Amino acid sequence: MANGLIEEVDRINDIIQGLLSFAKPSSLQLENVDLNTLLDQSVRFITNTASKKQVKVNCKFAAEEVKIYADPGQLKQVFLNILMNAIHAIDNGGEINIDVDSRASSNLLSVGNAEQTITFRDNGKGIPKESLEKIFDPFFTTKQDGTGLGLSISYSIINCHGGDINIESTPGNGTSVMIKLPITN
Repeated sequence: MANGLIEEVDRINDIIQGLLSFAKPSSLQLENVDLNTLLDQSVRFITNTASKKQVKVNCKFAAEEVKIYADPGQLKQVFLNILMNAIHAIDNGGEINIDVDSRASSNLLSVGNAEQTITFRDNGKGIPKESLEKIFDPFFTTKQDGTGLGLSISYSIINCHGGDINIESTPGNGTSVMIKLPITN
């Protein structure tokens, strides 16, 4: 009974923290960081959870170090949220693939800027089209125990970094989350 009570208090605390983050996002603590390092730290953090569900995480990082001007704590929050969502969507024995790609882009604020694209792909159950349309809405969730704040907070964090986040999914075939962030000159 005590364990159940502690778990419920932890869940309530998570909801309150999510509400506070959504209502008043903390200011960015920007610094030059290596994206590969942030992703590696995030993957190491979820390794035990992934192993328990026999989920393999495959990483294909950029060969060279690519610096981005970002808040490392907030980006790790985004990466962890996406990774945990992927793990929850996968039945035992699935895979998550993380690919990092750098390229010049005219999609950012000024023509010719370079961007770092991070793609998280899983072979989980996927997201129905009607849910995809609301996926970044606050309090929208498809999980029984979800708060519906993780992806809306992630969306806000990526936008504050001058980036973009998109999700593509096919029910039964998995989900891809693409994040584009500007590269530091």
